[in-house]
Amino acid sequence: MTINAQTIAYRHGDTELTGQLAWDAERGDQRPGILVVHGGAGLDSHAKGRANRLAELGFVVFACDMYGQGVAGNRERIMASIAELRDDTAKLCQRARAGIDVLVSHPQVDGRVAAVVLRRNGGARTGEERRGHCGNG
Repeated sequence: MTINAQTIAYRHGDTELTGQLAWDAERGDQRPGILVVHGGAGLDSHAKGRANRLAELGFVVFACDMYGQGVAGNRERIMASIAELRDDTAKLCQRARAGIDVLVSHPQVDGRVAAVVLRRNGGARTGEERRGHCGNG
């Protein structure tokens, strides 16, 4: 099994985002995708590692960026981003949707998102909002 990990630049409005797409390069069939939402610290090695481990199970996985360029690793910017997304649930949902759009555009994704994997802190609220306010898609 060979796991490909590709850095993907994408946008949500004016915010530049960078995520990591992971998939088993030896498979050519289409299958559901999984979105990984990072924890409070931002898109880090933990979220990327989780994406790689899920790809080893046969999924196409996108570890999305909920904050934008230059936030991860900067505590003040992290806290400001968490507050902004907590206070603006529409933006929170749209940011997650931007990640889903990247995921389902991969040619090996069959258009379905099998799961959204969340990490506590930044991710826990995303799950709450996805269930309550982001709709089914």
